[in-house]
Amino acid sequence: MTGSSPPPPPHSTEFWDAHYAAGGNSGTGSYGRLAEFKAEILNRLLDEHPVESVIELGCGDGHQLSLIQYPSYLGLDTSPTAIEQCRRDFADDPTRQFAAYRTGDPIPGPADLAVSLDVIYHLLEDETFEQYMRDLFGAASRLVVVYSSDSDQPSDWPEVRHRRFTAWVEHNLPQWTLLQRIPNRYPFDGGTESSWADFYVYERTPPLSPSRRPRQRGTTARGRYA
Repeated sequence: MTGSSPPPPPHSTEFWDAHYAAGGNSGTGSYGRLAEFKAEILNRLLDEHPVESVIELGCGDGHQLSLIQYPSYLGLDTSPTAIEQCRRDFADDPTRQFAAYRTGDPIPGPADLAVSLDVIYHLLEDETFEQYMRDLFGAASRLVVVYSSDSDQPSDWPEVRHRRFTAWVEHNLPQWTLLQRIPNRYPFDGGTESSWADFYVYERTPPLSPSRRPRQRGTTARGRYA
């Protein structure tokens, strides 16, 4: 043979747990001016759309969380290493709960609001993306906030795969309506303090009433998810 194909990229879950275990963090998007921008938008949305409970699918190392005024909050992540760090950092805050999660796991809830920040374009496998999207929107009774790119453009980074997720939602989840798109204050310019992600705010029509909310199988936030 004159050559060999490059090895396939690691599974999304394996990549990120290895990243955190090696001392990595949630990346430049969760620090500096991008983190401040995201916190400003989310805190404003929380003022405009008061909620009592929040689930975040992909909480990372928790630094972004520290800037946001969420009420009762459950943070999920595929990296057990990141979850342990979050539990240590927020040990004195009873309103913050965390759990290791793999796509397709039962999720307590639904919460009023589900959040996904800088996650979707890191989902490399089609089946992981599909299940994550169903998990995300299934975790919310009223609102979903997504911060992501929304294109099919190729990426030079092996850990990034851009997707037209809004088209997927429109086709697969017609009960969810896109209320608002908020452009990034710092659109991608090649620098580390810019991003290709924008905010997308979805509303369920009609929202699930408490009597119609499905009971999730699995442990509660005070058991496995504590």
